[in-house]
Formats: sequence, structure tokens, C-alpha cells
Amino acid sequence: MTAFAQNQTTDLSSQTEPNDKTRQAMFNLQDPSAALTAGGAFYVSNPTFAYEIDPKKAYLNPTFQPLSIVLLNGQEYELPGRIRLIDQKVEVQMDDKVYDLDNQKVQAIIDAQGRVFVSGFDPTGRIKGTHLYEVAFAGADRRLLVNHSTVWEDPPQQNMFDTSEQRKTLKSVTRTYLVVGSNGLEINRLSDLADVLGLSKRSEGMQFAKRNRLRNETADYVDLLQFIEAR
Repeated sequence: MTAFAQNQTTDLSSQTEPNDKTRQAMFNLQDPSAALTAGGAFYVSNPTFAYEIDPKKAYLNPTFQPLSIVLLNGQEYELPGRIRLIDQKVEVQMDDKVYDLDNQKVQAIIDAQGRVFVSGFDPTGRIKGTHLYEVAFAGADRRLLVNHSTVWEDPPQQNMFDTSEQRKTLKSVTRTYLVVGSNGLEINRLSDLADVLGLSKRSEGMQFAKRNRLRNETADYVDLLQFIEAR
């Protein structure tokens, strides 16, 4: 089982005593000076802002759930795990300890809801590093990938009478991509998808979208792609 487990990690959703230094961990987030201490909601000061972590935003689901881990060699394991959105990692429980998966050795991750996640680079090449993508649709020659992540958001500007501690907070971000071959395009609206698919307003696809009142939602993109795939 250690073939695909990296270093032990810190459980961001568990509670810890304020003076318990043994369970502190450093995470390389978007600010190298930010040190995050394990706990349900906690702050660590730096010269500018403190950082507040909400486990409900730090994880796709803070609760450990059964995950099916498929390795590149085809081996499959069932382990309790969860997806950490802050740094796009997967945590798994083994022998009462929590470890990070080595994404380079993982082919796919299937959660308790049957959702399939794969690891890869940003399809548009704009965002550095590897990320986790939910495969919302997989057709003969195109896929719809959804990346669930977070970004740090600065606190609102203080006035001179506000002496409260300023804290950066996590903001949830969802990005959707249509990937055809080695090319990827971010989809923000149904019209973006229609343009990539070459659908005119009078096409069967757009008539289907109009009849079914499809909107700018991932589920609606999937409905349109399934309709096109079946034609």
C-alpha cells in the first residue's frame, strides 16, 4: 500500500489544543509565508494578514469516505479518503494515519457517489502544477472536466476605527473545461460550448438546448454533449 502513499499529512478538519505544537504542519499554499496550524478553524499571523481555513472549503468533502484508487499499473484499492482542494491532493487513511497520495502513480479516483477524478495539468496551460479534475462527461473524442479548487481572498478594506484582525479566507472556485484531443478550452457559458461544437442557433443541438431550457451549469453542458454524442 505504501507504493502510492507520500508523506504523512495533517488533518485540517480535526480539533487540536492551542499549545499542541506536535501536530502543526507547513503547507505550500499561494503565499510561502503562510504557516497553517491543524484545527477546525485557525489563524497564523504573518506581516500582513492572518489566514483562516474553513474545512468545508478546504476539502471537497471534509468527511472521510470510501474511495476507489486505481493505480497506473491497474491495481485497485478501497480506502477511506477525501480530496483536499487547497493544494489539489488526495488524503487516505491507512493504519490509523493520514497520508497524501502520489498523484503521479494514480490513474483515477472514484468516490462514493461514483464520480471519477483524474490528475493532470490545466487543459489551457494557464495554471501551473497538477490539479484534480472530475470527469463530468467522456465521449468518443471529447471530455468535460471540472476542477474544484480554492483561492485566497483578501479581507475587505478596514476603516480607521476597525481594529479587528484582518484575515484572508478561502473562496471556492469551479472551472469547467472541454477537452478535445490535446486541446482544451474553459467553458463559462453554454454559448462557449456551442461555439466550440460549431452549433448554430438553428442546429439540432441548440434547438435541444432551447426546448430543455439548458443554462450555464455543468449538468446542462453534460446534457447537450450527451445529445450531440447520440446523434
